[in-house]
Amino acid sequence: TLGNLATVLGVRGMGEEDEALSREALAMARRVYPEAHPELAIAIGNLAWDLVQRAPEEAERLFQEALDMRRETLGEEHPDSLATAHGLTIVCVYQGHALWRQGKLDDAAHYYREAIERSPKLASAHEGLGTVLAAQHKLAEATLHFQKVIQLDPTNAMSYYHLGLVHSRRNELDQALAAFNQSIQLDSQAADAHAQLGSALLQKGDRDKAVDAFRKAVKLSPDNAAVLSFVAWRS
Repeated sequence: TLGNLATVLGVRGMGEEDEALSREALAMARRVYPEAHPELAIAIGNLAWDLVQRAPEEAERLFQEALDMRRETLGEEHPDSLATAHGLTIVCVYQGHALWRQGKLDDAAHYYREAIERSPKLASAHEGLGTVLAAQHKLAEATLHFQKVIQLDPTNAMSYYHLGLVHSRRNELDQALAAFNQSIQLDSQAADAHAQLGSALLQKGDRDKAVDAFRKAVKLSPDNAAVLSFVAWRS
């Protein structure tokens, strides 16, 4: 079928060459199926997955087209319809990432919130929103979202790190220490976590342990200018 051909021609997310093949397969499918059809929806969805990271806006439009088509031809609760709806949720997260990198924090927050509304247990959406909120100095709300990520994925070292940063900014040093220590327990090679642990220890007045943490940070990342600058400043 053309849907299967689209899958063969376009291995999702593998690069621009695969995107071109997926576009070719979709063009063929549109010629054969001028109206809504499950095979056409497959081809649309395959291209959408190829574009999630590189062109999230186009991916969003394609996922919506595929979702409308699948609901019309298969029904709203069909597994293929639900999978396409999940694709829309994922592309919302990538829209948030793209807008965050552009410094458009309000717009990024909008997409992360939309993803959470669609899928409340999607950890990456909570993590993205927490990062944006922290940048907007909305620290109490950011804390809630980082805590939610940890609840959903207790092995996520980066979320403990981000939680520790927020606690530090709120001058909640005991909670910050606990978060940084947990982050290090999960990823002992993270130089930034050791450096921030040292900073929190220094603020608590435990200079000896702080120096030890700073030394570990430098040892782990001797060429990292940001770590070296931070350690020198805090020392």
